[in-house]
Amino acid sequence: MSPKWLTLLVFFWLCRAFATEPQDSLSITLSNGEWPPYTSQQLPREGFLSEVVTRAFAQENVKVRYKFSPWVRAIHDARIGYVAGSIGLLYTADRGKDFLFSEALITIKSVLFFRSNNTAPWFPIEKIKNRRLGLTRGYDYGDYWRKLTEPAVHNEIEMAVDDLTNLKKLAAGRIDGFICDPSVCWSLIKQNWPKEQHQQFRESPNPQTGLPIYLVINRQDPNATELIRRFNLGLQKLKRSGVWRTLTEREQ
Repeated sequence: MSPKWLTLLVFFWLCRAFATEPQDSLSITLSNGEWPPYTSQQLPREGFLSEVVTRAFAQENVKVRYKFSPWVRAIHDARIGYVAGSIGLLYTADRGKDFLFSEALITIKSVLFFRSNNTAPWFPIEKIKNRRLGLTRGYDYGDYWRKLTEPAVHNEIEMAVDDLTNLKKLAAGRIDGFICDPSVCWSLIKQNWPKEQHQQFRESPNPQTGLPIYLVINRQDPNATELIRRFNLGLQKLKRSGVWRTLTEREQ
């Protein structure tokens, strides 16, 4: 074989080796819930966190549809495989048994909300064990709050189906405090109370910060590993392009 043809043959095989094969398109359904401004059926593009997930998957030829329901049901549907997965979850060892976790979408914080006219001391924060405290079903609040609210430490816990219900109970004096992401609670307060009533709510000055939340895919899904791989690649592209930063800074 002449050197010219040998060179062309080597070039051809190098092109084949480095060519990017088009990925098969995939369509999935993820469970989701009301958690404005992160996720909500009432918001444009179903909330900015939903938009991040949708756009990251779109980078890798995956189309996403969301099924909204209360968070307990949303997590249950993802766990039993009724949907491929869910978004906006903190990692726990228990969840790690059922789900593959993506790279972190964002980090959030959680604080204690209470009524401004409640003059009883809240600090040090361990004093909450003597108060009626509201939590939302299906949520995990991270190690710090989990230790302070476990039954062996705190027996005055009241559960509610969503954050808005807890805020209403707080406003009515039915609970003394409520653990919540401040972006979520202030969003709900602005949506559901007139401006002159916003001052009735206060948040503790010592939040638990740096809580990463994730996309999760059911381990039993036949495409689980591939979906996580594609999502992480797509998320990295959004970060390199500046889109992720624009979306998250706009809302947080």
